[in-house]
Amino acid sequence: MSDRDFQWKDPQDLPEEVQNQYYQNDEVLEQHRKRLVGGRILIAYFVVLVAVMVASALIMFAVYPNFALIPGYLERTDPTFVTVLDQENVDYPYAVTVTGTVTNTGEDTVPYLEVYLDIYDENEDLIGTYVVTTENILSGDTWNYEETIQMNFEPMSVVVSSVIVNIPPRVSVIINLSQVLITLILFVFIDKMGFITDWQRTKKSFGTFLVQVTTGIIAVLAVLYLSSYVLQLLGVTTTSENEMTIMSMFTADPVQLVLLFLMLVVITPIVEEMVFRKALFMIIEPRLGSILAIVLSGAVFGLMHVLAGQDFIQAIPYVAMGMTLGFIYHNSKKNIYVTITVHALNNLIPYVIYLLAAYGISIY
Repeated sequence: MSDRDFQWKDPQDLPEEVQNQYYQNDEVLEQHRKRLVGGRILIAYFVVLVAVMVASALIMFAVYPNFALIPGYLERTDPTFVTVLDQENVDYPYAVTVTGTVTNTGEDTVPYLEVYLDIYDENEDLIGTYVVTTENILSGDTWNYEETIQMNFEPMSVVVSSVIVNIPPRVSVIINLSQVLITLILFVFIDKMGFITDWQRTKKSFGTFLVQVTTGIIAVLAVLYLSSYVLQLLGVTTTSENEMTIMSMFTADPVQLVLLFLMLVVITPIVEEMVFRKALFMIIEPRLGSILAIVLSGAVFGLMHVLAGQDFIQAIPYVAMGMTLGFIYHNSKKNIYVTITVHALNNLIPYVIYLLAAYGISIY
């Protein structure tokens, strides 16, 4: 029997002579089990990801058979803007009101529309991108949008960079929440003992756990701040498409906000830490060591967050965050609950900011 015949099988399912030949001590046996669990976690993650994508596409095609043709039926006017100086607002003294129209000339209803507004300064440098959205533009209807943006500089021009037809936020949230929930259930089934063991370690040394979480979230926030500074030095002033997509999901809908909390703050941190920390460490570390496990898992974590938008320069903060979480995971003696909690706290901050913004409250 060759290595390939048994490397993904549970040792207990192998003949006794094979166990004696290949697993002569507990350390080798434990390494094999880690590789087995890590591989199953990765397979489950990508299988669910692909399955949900295919199912979503089929449902969208059934509900909106001409979905791909809708953008061709949209006519838009160039946006106009008026800037008013608000001297009482010291930090953001310029109130910029942008107006424009989008007309649906097709026969199908536009389910959800996102208009991306690029704002430039006097040097024609892109300073920021803002999104205005609406739902259900009926055939022949015109949407008149008006958005007031508080800024710390006086803009010279506003341009529509793209108009994207998408699915409604509630549907998007339900799809994404279903994906991570199904994935989490599979992870619990695959690594039930791992969850139990780490939880017992957490309860036994809860004081140490709190210290690790506190220092961990401080480290992550510091790294993200430094990453944003690096992006500014590189002339990048816009946020990632991944972040823009998340922002667009927030509306003043209590049900949707609860679903977003479950998805972004509770379940996603568990799923991503199981994949990008636990599973990748299980596979990489025995072969390449801890340092490369931290670096490679962080790099994969960062690239996965920008792959859809192809805005790879925006991977810098995600990669930095991923490597920091990898170091925290390694330093905690691989207690997955430490990085899950740090990740959740990090996600909680933008969640609160976007929630307040959905109700028209800005903390900046």
